[in-house]
Amino acid sequence: MDESTYKPTLEEEYILLGGPSGWWSICAVSDPTNWHHTQQADACWLDLDFDGSDWVALFCDTLGVFNFGAMQRIPVHNHEQKTAELSQLVADTFEKATVQYPMLRRMSDTYEDVIFAREEIMKLREECLAIKSVATKLEAIEAISTLVIACDEALRLKYGLLFSCQ
Repeated sequence: MDESTYKPTLEEEYILLGGPSGWWSICAVSDPTNWHHTQQADACWLDLDFDGSDWVALFCDTLGVFNFGAMQRIPVHNHEQKTAELSQLVADTFEKATVQYPMLRRMSDTYEDVIFAREEIMKLREECLAIKSVATKLEAIEAISTLVIACDEALRLKYGLLFSCQ
């Protein structure tokens, strides 16, 4: 094939997008601000995960954060600029959507650990219940329920929570 006459097909002219692909394993920890994974005696892994689809259900579907992954594809010729613009749109809409939810606001990036101190767990739980009362999609209700279960276990243990990114 002569490279000078090559014209990409329609599929090759776009980059496919996906939603958040990071996820958190949730751990109840006596002091999440000073905890290290080698201190297993002070931790209780809860066998709970919060993944990208949970994030989309909670923040995009319920709170109205722009869903980057819903665009499906962007033109390859300006993908860096377009990706930056879309990322900024997600950040801006996340900030606006979480104004009333300072605890949940910490969960902006599934590729970063998130911690909640022992004294913050009740506030996190209250925010989750407030959102759960207006959630309409089953996926969002299930995602929020995961957070409430984690809060309940942390309260029972009198621990904080560590959302460990994976």
